[in-house]
Amino acid sequence: MEDELDTIISSFVFTLMAIKGLKPVADKVGLLDVPNHRKQHKGAVPLIGGVSIFIGVAISALLFMSLDAQQKVLLAASLVIVVMGVFDDLYDLSVRLRLGIQAICTLILCFSLHVSLAHLGYMLGFINLNIGVAGYVLAIFAVIGGINAYNMMDGIDGLAGSMALVSLTALIILFAAVDAIDHMNWALIFAVAIVPYLFANLRLF
Repeated sequence: MEDELDTIISSFVFTLMAIKGLKPVADKVGLLDVPNHRKQHKGAVPLIGGVSIFIGVAISALLFMSLDAQQKVLLAASLVIVVMGVFDDLYDLSVRLRLGIQAICTLILCFSLHVSLAHLGYMLGFINLNIGVAGYVLAIFAVIGGINAYNMMDGIDGLAGSMALVSLTALIILFAAVDAIDHMNWALIFAVAIVPYLFANLRLF
């Protein structure tokens, strides 16, 4: 329990430190989100939220958690997505390149974690719709859809972060209810890491 508390606290602290440290870097290299017809931010916002949250979570996990091979693959794939996002913000990468990288990372995760959409449940009411290998294809679409839904949602200060926090809170409650403690801890670490980002994004302090 003590290690879990250390991980949660350090997730907050390291994310906050990353935000403070990366802000001048973002200003210098032009990694800024400028308001336009779709985005209604108050002034140019440094595009460091995702990077800072990842840094906070990754450092905390590496320092205080005993990561297995699958969790390390998860962090590595997440790092690739985060780095891609930074380059996209800087250089406006093509849609094909972004979707290709997201698809490859998703496939790596599916095969390494042995996770896919194996069936669709009793959608027709009388038979469990098993989809077999097609589950990997649907998993790719589902993950890419989730990534880009949050990416396109970010048009108002605090919107994407708040929605992510709501989703993570729901997952924490769900995992706690089914006694999936490891999953709950991961969701909790991410949720705590989002809090300092929201403080900065909404200029609460």
